[in-house]
Amino acid sequence: MSTPQANPSNPLDQLRDIHLPDPISWWPPAPGWWLLLGLLVIFTLLGWLAYRWYCRGAIKRAALTELERISNHYKEQALLQQLSQLLRRVALATHPRQQVAGLQNQAWLEFLDRFVTGSPFSDGVGTILADGPYQSNDVEYDATALIRLSKSCILGLFKQGGRYA
Repeated sequence: MSTPQANPSNPLDQLRDIHLPDPISWWPPAPGWWLLLGLLVIFTLLGWLAYRWYCRGAIKRAALTELERISNHYKEQALLQQLSQLLRRVALATHPRQQVAGLQNQAWLEFLDRFVTGSPFSDGVGTILADGPYQSNDVEYDATALIRLSKSCILGLFKQGGRYA
C-alpha cells in the first residue's frame, strides 16, 4: 500500500496548516484597567477617611446628646453626678487613659481648665465638680452656668489635642 503523493498540479495540495497567533497576555493590562485600579484606590481611601470623620463626629454627637438629656432630666445632686461622669467619660474617650483616669480633685479641675478659656473649673462655677457629686446633702450652685461650662468643655476636649481632634 502506498501513500498518496501530492499532486503538483493541484494547488490545494501545496497549502500549509493555519498558524494561530500567540495567546494574548494579561500583563500588562490595558490603560483602562490601570485607570479603574487608580479610581478604586482613590475611592477606598476617600471612604475610609469619611468613615473616620463620621466616627469622630459620632462620639461628639453622642456626648452632646447625653449632655442635653442630663440637663433636661436631672435636678440638683443627680445633675452634678451625671455631669461629672459625662465629663470623665468624654475625657477618657478623647485622651489616653493613663493621662486622665487617675486625676482627682484639683488636678482634675485643672485638666478640664485646659479646654476652656480662663479657669472656670479651678476658680469658677466648675469647682463644685471636685467634691459636689460625692456629697450627700444638697449643695448650692448655678446649674445653667455649669451645663454651659460643661458643653464648652466637651467641645474643647474634641477640638484640642486628644485622639479625636
